[in-house]
Amino acid sequence: MPENSIAGKNAFLLLPDDSIYVPRSNPFVEVKGAVFTPQILNYQSAGFYQYISAAGGATDKADLRRAYVQYSNGLNRKTRYFLFFRNYPPIEPGSKIIIPEADPNRKKGPSIVELSAVTGILTALIAMAQILRL
Repeated sequence: MPENSIAGKNAFLLLPDDSIYVPRSNPFVEVKGAVFTPQILNYQSAGFYQYISAAGGATDKADLRRAYVQYSNGLNRKTRYFLFFRNYPPIEPGSKIIIPEADPNRKKGPSIVELSAVTGILTALIAMAQILRL
């Protein structure tokens, strides 16, 4: 190969049946599901909520507790919870943020019966503690 060629000294030789794989760059993030304007956004290394806000925000029927990120390699990661803290999965180029709709039949919180039972138990425990102190 001539010295003044475009490839220079780092050129390599391809033989028959050789192939070159050039990965496709996908610098976009798709937000879909229960958002006001599902769309494809440019990747900007922003956080989970910034992409949801850019898609118009979550609808009233959105269930953000079950939201997850689907990566371009096919893996899914959901939001993790520890006590009162939420740990959102990192967003990478080619990711899809999926916000499912809330199930209308799903219970949102404790019922009145459950609250009254817990209140009764706490009252009994406090009364027992007061009696044992005497």
